[in-house]
Amino acid sequence: WPHDLTKVNAYYSLLENSAVLTAVILQHPFYSFGLPSSVKMGTLGWILGHELNHALYDPGSDHDEYGNKRDWWSQEARNNFTKPENCVRGLYKDQIEEKT
Repeated sequence: WPHDLTKVNAYYSLLENSAVLTAVILQHPFYSFGLPSSVKMGTLGWILGHELNHALYDPGSDHDEYGNKRDWWSQEARNNFTKPENCVRGLYKDQIEEKT
């Protein structure tokens, strides 16, 4: 398996068309004993959802299910996807990310 199992990481693998969460992510602060199950599952769900978004946005949207770079979206699908995407972008375009 080509993934570093000792690294706390989650990512979308374009070549495998899959989300990868290494087992070591199951530790603090992402996953801690004593937390309610809803918090643990919610956190893992958020991480997985974030990684799966990469399949629909860059780089995944430009590649088919075999990893070949091609425009596989129908025009109708692209329009249906970009309309709400642009709406969300508009909501947050003037937000400033807080630096810590």
